[in-house]
Amino acid sequence: MDKPHQIWINENIDLIMRIVLKINPTRKGKEAKHRTWRSETRSKFKESMDSPSSRPYYYLAKHKQEEDRLFKIIKKTKEDRDLYKTHLNAWVSKYETAEKKMKDEFGENSKEYKRVFR
Repeated sequence: MDKPHQIWINENIDLIMRIVLKINPTRKGKEAKHRTWRSETRSKFKESMDSPSSRPYYYLAKHKQEEDRLFKIIKKTKEDRDLYKTHLNAWVSKYETAEKKMKDEFGENSKEYKRVFR
């Protein structure tokens, strides 16, 4: 395993602390003991996260950041797909309307209809 990157940790300490509080929800309280624990934990992590008890938080935070990035890509791709489906349905509707008009005007066996749609 690679050592935790301390500069990244200092820049993303809030993300790490959110993960710590998700894992330790009883420490979210507003009492002095909880605030002190959070402050001490934050200070320890800023000094060094290279201990067996703190490394999991580091890897979860790194994973969370990558996961968020991938979710944004997936969301954008789904939005694009839905937009393409809408456009495709509009073109299908126009095609079907044009085909119906050609059938009505020239008939299904006419050379004009066959030239365009067959």
